[in-house]
Amino acid sequence: MDLDQRLIVAIDPGKMTGYALLKPGSFLSGQAPLQDALVWIDETFTAGHRMTIVCEDFIYTAATAKKTRQTWSTEGIGVLRYLASKYDVGFYLQAPVDAKKFSTNDKLKAMGWYKPTKGGHANDAARHLLLYCIKNKLIDPRDIIKET
Repeated sequence: MDLDQRLIVAIDPGKMTGYALLKPGSFLSGQAPLQDALVWIDETFTAGHRMTIVCEDFIYTAATAKKTRQTWSTEGIGVLRYLASKYDVGFYLQAPVDAKKFSTNDKLKAMGWYKPTKGGHANDAARHLLLYCIKNKLIDPRDIIKET
């Protein structure tokens, strides 16, 4: 793994927000209410840590318009975009379908990143983290087992 000292955090924003954090030699994931996750990210910046933010995008569709209006995800994305701008760090949106298609449960388990949680938000964040790391050549794809 060829990572610099920067932290990479991936977020699955929503009322219950998934997060996955990677730094050299360490991986952490979990889920928390959106506000708690955003405060934690802001405090991490305030503590002087450099961070790249990878976030699941929220795609509006015709089906979205028919559902009850729930703005957790879009508001979370807006705050994350603001924090990235405030602290002058990278902010990357990724499509949910790309992360789910590439970062399967088997691949997360091979990396030691799979975490069973109610709702699976921690794993969704880990999926985005893995996809980002592979796309940016931070993790060698040969380190991940092939699916059977």
